[in-house]
Amino acid sequence: MTRVYEKLKLGIKQIEEGLGINQLDDEEIFNNIEKYQITAKAYVLLVHAELEKYFEILSVMIAKDSFFEFDIHKNPTLPLLSLASTNLYVIKGYKNKDSDIDFKTRVKGFFTRYIALVKENNGIKAKNVSELFWMLGLSKDAIGDDLLSLLDSYGIKRGAIAHTGKLGNEQLLNIKEEEKSVRQLINEIEKFDLCIEKSGYITGKENIDEIEAIIFSYQGTSNEDECDLQN
Repeated sequence: MTRVYEKLKLGIKQIEEGLGINQLDDEEIFNNIEKYQITAKAYVLLVHAELEKYFEILSVMIAKDSFFEFDIHKNPTLPLLSLASTNLYVIKGYKNKDSDIDFKTRVKGFFTRYIALVKENNGIKAKNVSELFWMLGLSKDAIGDDLLSLLDSYGIKRGAIAHTGKLGNEQLLNIKEEEKSVRQLINEIEKFDLCIEKSGYITGKENIDEIEAIIFSYQGTSNEDECDLQN
């Protein structure tokens, strides 16, 4: 499994321990149902954030390694070819006949533009995750219908809680059921993660801190040329 997946599992474990989910007893829940619901909602929102981070870091890691595979080994991988064929990058001055832009700069542009799109991502629903990985050449089949369906359900639930503070029809959350949903998600993500690992698209060190720095420090398409890429 990738280190990104291991970090996801660790993050969820820390959330559960921090919220004290496994220490809740029936009497405590019955006597303070409001506090229990706040804990359950916090669990859903925090796990959603970990899931979103997993997909974003993994996608940028694949894009980054594809750029360096071409830059260093002149090996155009499927993710890079896919990025180059989806009209992600409009280079400054490309309409100017006097522009002299070498191919490496154009390839770097595909990567930096992709980072900008990842930064615009806001969610884990099927459409969000499918778009991120479709641009890297992975089909919905590669992600898996079961995983996409679970992500849709979880994303809808998170949206309801985040934007309204409650589920429809005043439905109460059950932490045990939420834990079960998260375990199902983790099991399906494990299958997807294994496929990514076997694909060979991640060719360098899995420096998660570096990828996070790239995602959260990059300022957008207007500063593309300022993005500092290091292998």
